[in-house]
Amino acid sequence: MPDKDLAAWNAMVSAHAQHGDPRSALKLFRLMDLEGVHPDEITYVCALDSCSTLASPSTGKIIHEDLSADGLESASVVVTTALLSMYAKCGQLHRSRSLFDRIANPSGVSWNAMISAYAQNGHPVEAFDLFALMIQDGARVDHITFQCVLFGSSHAGSLEMAIKYLSWMMGDFDCAPLLPHFICVIDLLGRSGRL
Repeated sequence: MPDKDLAAWNAMVSAHAQHGDPRSALKLFRLMDLEGVHPDEITYVCALDSCSTLASPSTGKIIHEDLSADGLESASVVVTTALLSMYAKCGQLHRSRSLFDRIANPSGVSWNAMISAYAQNGHPVEAFDLFALMIQDGARVDHITFQCVLFGSSHAGSLEMAIKYLSWMMGDFDCAPLLPHFICVIDLLGRSGRL
């Protein structure tokens, strides 16, 4: 396809990133730049997602530097959350938290991403503390938020916390549990030998 424009490049990078070929997505991302087409937020998010999939913090850091140089690091919640998630999936929670702390008014998506980062990286206490801050901040708590803290409860082996979160979920937040919530509780019961 001669004279590919930004939309065409984004479609190609996105297609590879979303269909299990992150290496090709990153190659296209680099080629795009070499061909003089400057990436936008969509391209950067696809590239960061590819770095997450590959658990490649070094490539992610280079992309982060480019993103910052372009003034897009905090351009949107989607970009910031992609950065935060990429660092978390690469095991660099300190970078994730640093990005999160720089968000002036975190959205529910940002809160969920950071809570999930802690829960999935074996730091349930930090996930629980951040959940409490989220409520204190008045951010919107949703099914995903509860899935994150229930996952943390499961991996902490804390049936007491899981029951507390399920109770809050159904009572204080009027949020009916879904299959992923029950899976976390079943996982916890299995881990604690109660099945």
